[in-house]
Amino acid sequence: SVKMIYSLPINSFTLINDEQENIYLAKVKKFENILINENNEKYKEYINKQNSNIKNNMLKSYDFYLNDKYEIDLNIYSMAQQEIEQFDCGSIFQPKFPNQTLVKSVKPTVKFALEIIEKYNPTILFEIKSSEKFYEKFQPNPKEYAQIIKKETENYTYLKQIIFMSFDKNIINELYKIMPEMRYVYLIEKPKFLLSSYINEINFKPYAVGMYHRLINSRTIKYYHKKDIRVFAWTVNQQEKGMYFNKIKLDGLITDYPNLFIE
Repeated sequence: SVKMIYSLPINSFTLINDEQENIYLAKVKKFENILINENNEKYKEYINKQNSNIKNNMLKSYDFYLNDKYEIDLNIYSMAQQEIEQFDCGSIFQPKFPNQTLVKSVKPTVKFALEIIEKYNPTILFEIKSSEKFYEKFQPNPKEYAQIIKKETENYTYLKQIIFMSFDKNIINELYKIMPEMRYVYLIEKPKFLLSSYINEINFKPYAVGMYHRLINSRTIKYYHKKDIRVFAWTVNQQEKGMYFNKIKLDGLITDYPNLFIE
């Protein structure tokens, strides 16, 4: 186990993996100093490959014990696309989603993702991950971020079918300034006393509000519909909940299991 491995004395063992990614625990008997030409191309290729394998295996075997013992510093904002694509994001089992089909996949660029789904003539809910406490650390500041999004999407064939959404009012406001013709969903998580408080946080009337499903009832939907604002619910993973929302005229829902709601 991980606990057993990290209880062993330092330099008493090492981990070795083969080309099939089988990992072996080997006891260290002695160390020998061997001169290696670090400028050798084969050496450089080997080091780059092993560094990539180490990072990828760290993500695959990541657990809370390891997290408590060591700091793992991986920041996608500071990584090159080629480096990001070395990580398999689809084959890692998530206990919260036991029915998930594991498929080896990597994080694509926006351009690549849009091209892949173009053949479906899609309506795209484009969520922008952004949080004020992470500006300039895990994402750009809102003004710069908005310009990047505009550049990446403005020439897309189905641009008019993209619906931007975010929990961050600042990125929504900045993007609206330069792309006012687009549709926007302001995502909402925390309850407030007045329903009007939510939309007062942004500088324009959104296409929709996307609310945590437990905050939504028939009164919520009627209030926003009177203002010509649609209501989306997230994240709805139970069929009976979906049937309830359909009954009270919800406009759309976000789910981890769309197969539950396709007739």
